[in-house]
Amino acid sequence: MQAPSSWEASNVSQTLPVAAAPQPRSRPTPDSTAWDMVKKILAPVASLKLTVGLMILAMILVFAGTLAQKELGIHTVVSKYFRSWVVWIPLRVFFLWNTDLSKWVGIPFPGGYTIGFALLFNLLAAHLVRFQASWRRAGIWIIHVGIILLMLGELFTGLLAVESRMAIEEGRASNYTEDFHKAELAFVDASAADQDNVVVVPAGMLRNKNKRIVDNRLPVQVEVVQFMVNSKIEDTMPAGYSNH
Repeated sequence: MQAPSSWEASNVSQTLPVAAAPQPRSRPTPDSTAWDMVKKILAPVASLKLTVGLMILAMILVFAGTLAQKELGIHTVVSKYFRSWVVWIPLRVFFLWNTDLSKWVGIPFPGGYTIGFALLFNLLAAHLVRFQASWRRAGIWIIHVGIILLMLGELFTGLLAVESRMAIEEGRASNYTEDFHKAELAFVDASAADQDNVVVVPAGMLRNKNKRIVDNRLPVQVEVVQFMVNSKIEDTMPAGYSNH
């Protein structure tokens, strides 16, 4: 056998395996760890199943409130069903015919405030957990912001709005508004030629049954026999009563 020449020997090389240098592990920062914990906590609140469930409850509440208007006025229904935390829904509202079923036979149900706040938290949590801020999702963000504004608008309307009306007869003028949602007992002294002297007893005092209301500004003493929310004064006195 012939040994390799010195030139060939000098050009012979061997490739040895080289161990890869260990890569430094990326440690989570405290901020990312805290944010992951927040997402984990908000995940049940941001659930799509919760959204669907709340929408079903809202549909049932609207349906029951609509049927309840056959016995109650729209203002009473709005206050009782939609601007409340919990509402008692009598089962008789679901009957399309008259029934002798008592109003106390019913079910407690979350009111409009409860469902509205739950939907609001669900929507905000979904944006924090699932949605990302990008121009591609600008349409979704705009729609959801609009929904939030509608919900907040209804909330502030129910809490802060004051509704009244001004009745102006044809050919005459008016300088006052009337709150048609509240009741009061007014005594008007029209003896003066230039003005009317008015003394008003608020509804809060009229609700105290069998309590005599005495005030030096009142022309008479008032004793409440019965307070009825929806009523009107008739000229004919009921049997057994007198105006003395």
